[in-house]
Amino acid sequence: MTEAPVRHSLPRLAVILLALALSACGGGGGGGSTAGNMEPPPEPPRPTVSPEAGSGGNGGAQPPASPTDISLRSAARQLVVSWTEATGAARYRVQWKSGDEAYSASRETIVTGTRHTIPDLDPGQWYTVRVLAVSADGNAGPPSPEVINIPSALPPALPALETPAPEAPAPETPAPVPPAPQAPAPETPAPEIPAPEMPAPEMPAPETPAPETPPPVPPAPQPEPEPQPQPEAPAGVSATPAVQGLRVSWSAAAGAASYRVQWKSGDQSYSADRQAVVTTGTSHTIPDLVAARRYTVRVLTVTAGGDSLPSSEPPAASPTPPSYTASTTVRAWTTRPAGSRYLAETLQPSSPNLAASWRTAEYNRTKMDQVNVAAGYAARTMGQPGGGGRTIAIIGTTLDADDGNSNVGHPDLQGSIIVNGRGTTGTHETRAAGIAAARRNGRGMHGVAYNANIVGFTAQEDWFADVGAVLASVAGHPQEVGGHTADDSARGSAHVASMSFRTPRHATATAAGMKIAAAAGRIMVASTGNRLRDQPESYPARGVADEGIAGYAIAVGALNAAGTARSADRPRPPHPHSGSSACGAVKRYCLYAPGEQVYSTSGVYASNTGYQYISSSGTSFAVPFVSGAAALVWAAFPNKTGTQ
Repeated sequence: MTEAPVRHSLPRLAVILLALALSACGGGGGGGSTAGNMEPPPEPPRPTVSPEAGSGGNGGAQPPASPTDISLRSAARQLVVSWTEATGAARYRVQWKSGDEAYSASRETIVTGTRHTIPDLDPGQWYTVRVLAVSADGNAGPPSPEVINIPSALPPALPALETPAPEAPAPETPAPVPPAPQAPAPETPAPEIPAPEMPAPEMPAPETPAPETPPPVPPAPQPEPEPQPQPEAPAGVSATPAVQGLRVSWSAAAGAASYRVQWKSGDQSYSADRQAVVTTGTSHTIPDLVAARRYTVRVLTVTAGGDSLPSSEPPAASPTPPSYTASTTVRAWTTRPAGSRYLAETLQPSSPNLAASWRTAEYNRTKMDQVNVAAGYAARTMGQPGGGGRTIAIIGTTLDADDGNSNVGHPDLQGSIIVNGRGTTGTHETRAAGIAAARRNGRGMHGVAYNANIVGFTAQEDWFADVGAVLASVAGHPQEVGGHTADDSARGSAHVASMSFRTPRHATATAAGMKIAAAAGRIMVASTGNRLRDQPESYPARGVADEGIAGYAIAVGALNAAGTARSADRPRPPHPHSGSSACGAVKRYCLYAPGEQVYSTSGVYASNTGYQYISSSGTSFAVPFVSGAAALVWAAFPNKTGTQ
């Protein structure tokens, strides 16, 4: 009876001891070890923020309102923009540009407040700024009104403040880890059962935290300079007509160092080649304008900090055309001692590069501004001025001779005529010579090529039957042409042949002479005639487009005082020489020049009145305008050929 319980309790006790031994293998920190080896739970997914949508990018959502009360203040290489908060705005897009640039993403900043400073701008450069409100869902509202300003220059930098570096804190020493608790031994005596050898759990060494790096010390703030006030634009700007110019005046602006006067016409834009800088006074006369055009002007104030906004534009105005002397006969000198000679002098303007300086009374009397000759004088950049070094052959009867000597008597032609032709006095050619090359001496009038030479060639046999031979002599190749020879070969050649006549009976011989002159590179100028025909009336003008001549010859018709072709004056005027035949089939090689009441030298001399001037009409007096212009251009570009 007593042994049965003992026999059954041994297995039960062994089970208890084995359980305790297994429990001891885990140690007192078993639960903590299990918790330390567990993987941390995964983080919940973060919400994804969609990129900011553009205007209308969130289908159907109402965009915010446009920012208002935009202001732009100048700072050192910066612009400070501020605005009033817009309804529905979560943030704002600040955009800027300069000059003709377009707004782009590279010149844009996203801000959440209602003020932003745009850095790193160029001082003295105009910038345009605008602001757009953006809603929380990415919708951008309409842009604000644009504002304009100029960044100021950077002031001298202040010395940076020395800030001592903070001391790094000492690393914290971790607290000691307590030993794992031991399982209590059982009080019940039991047979000794060897415990299985279990390795002790490895305790991880405590990690020493790295010392914290102090945050960088921000630079000392620079004081923001006071914004410079924008210069005041000139007020009271007006433009009044002047002779081939406009006089612009305005009220003085505070702080102005100088002013920029700018002008334009028609669809032109204001540009640097149509402006003048005025350093003294509050007025300026714009020269060299076209009388038939209307011009718009404006003025800007210039200060050390830059330019102001442009002034308001006064009403457009047109320059006044030049006036011409109306009288047809003017006395030059009342007396002239017998056998005396006049000094061949040529006057130059003080500012030869300005067309206005050439427009003297002497210039205006010959209507040269009707074909803008002054601009040609001012534009000359090489060669000799006024046709110097070129010779014009006046072909016709003869030039007015003084007293049988080689020089022509009229004072304005002294020094121009190098050789005279044969025959009787011909005031017709003397008038043509004055328009082409009368000297610029401050008296009477002057010709287009006022420094060119003139040589007279005569062609007067039977309606200029010998003109072909004369042209061969002009070309420097004297020979028989059409059964005629010319005795003018000793006079040498000329560069330009001026022909104020027609040869209705001798077309073949005239064309042959023109081809000889063209082959020698000479320029020929001929009148279309005065009989109001639809074509040039005869040779030489009718042959300017012929093979072997085209490119070296020019036909010339006459303009009336209004600047239109005189062939439009039908019915025919009562004066037989006051009309003009048209260019017709040779229009590719045809020009028009002034041909009504053209003022020039006269071959008439009287002992009590001296040499005179006279106004004449007809194509004969349009031709020397073109002959003189040809010599003028050829002298300015001496390396070019006649056809060029």
